[in-house]
Amino acid sequence: MDRSAEARSRSANPDHSPKLVRCRSFSSVDSIWDEIDRLMLQMIDADDPYQLGLSAMGAAMLGTSKSDLQGGVYLIWGSLTDGVELHPEDSAKYLTLMRQAAEEWLGLKDDEARRQWIDHWVYDVCGYAREKNARRG
Repeated sequence: MDRSAEARSRSANPDHSPKLVRCRSFSSVDSIWDEIDRLMLQMIDADDPYQLGLSAMGAAMLGTSKSDLQGGVYLIWGSLTDGVELHPEDSAKYLTLMRQAAEEWLGLKDDEARRQWIDHWVYDVCGYAREKNARRG
């Protein structure tokens, strides 16, 4: 989204309530990661990364196969965008976390790095409960 479109989006939706986002279909997990990479790159410098976070959450669930990695990405961006929506007094904190997550994501080189990053963000940052027998990254 260009800066002027982003500004219009914020002014039309200042309370960060979810908007309908056009969904794409992806033919492979690699194409999903490419889309998420594209969104993360935009998010780093976005004045308001909220809509990009919603798009990342959606992209994670649109592939032909649902991997545990995709589910983790969905949980992370769901948590961060929910933080903006449900705790407007803390929205600056959640927007900063979105930018931090995006920057870290872009440094990940393979699925094992993604798995460890997702483990950290899902459980340590977003605060989801870890299953008793879950593998720790």
